[in-house]
Amino acid sequence: MNQPDWLARQATARPQHPAIVHAGGALTFATLARRVARLAAALEVSAPGPRIGCVFGNGPALAECVLACLHLGRTAILFDPRLGEAEAAPLAEATAPGAILGDRAGADVARSLAARTGARFHLHDALVDAAGPGIGPVG
Repeated sequence: MNQPDWLARQATARPQHPAIVHAGGALTFATLARRVARLAAALEVSAPGPRIGCVFGNGPALAECVLACLHLGRTAILFDPRLGEAEAAPLAEATAPGAILGDRAGADVARSLAARTGARFHLHDALVDAAGPGIGPVG
C-alpha cells in the first residue's frame, strides 16, 4: 500500500482521530487528507518538474508538503528555514526544484531560493486556501 492509499484509508476508517498533534492543536485524519489533496491539486498545476522545495519549520505544513509530493509522485527537497539563503542555495541549485514552498517562518528563504534558481515561489497557506475552503487545525 502506498502513502496516498494509506492516508485515504485512515481518513475513511478514523476520520476524527488525530493524525498530527502539534503545539497549536491537532489535525484529524480527515482534515489532513483534505488539506493534502488540496495542496497536491494546486501543486499539480503550479509546480513544474519532478522536485518541489519545502521550506518549513517542524509542523503540519511540513507534513502536508511531503505528503502532497508523495501523492503526486514527486520528490520533496527539504530545507530548514533557519538556514540562510547562502547555506541553502547549493542544495537548491543542485536539485533544481520547479517550485519552492514556504510557510510564514520559511517564506523569506523560500522566496530567495526561488529567485536564485528560477523556481516558482508559493506560500503554503495561500495554495491550500486557494484550492478550496480553508480548513484549520481542529482539536
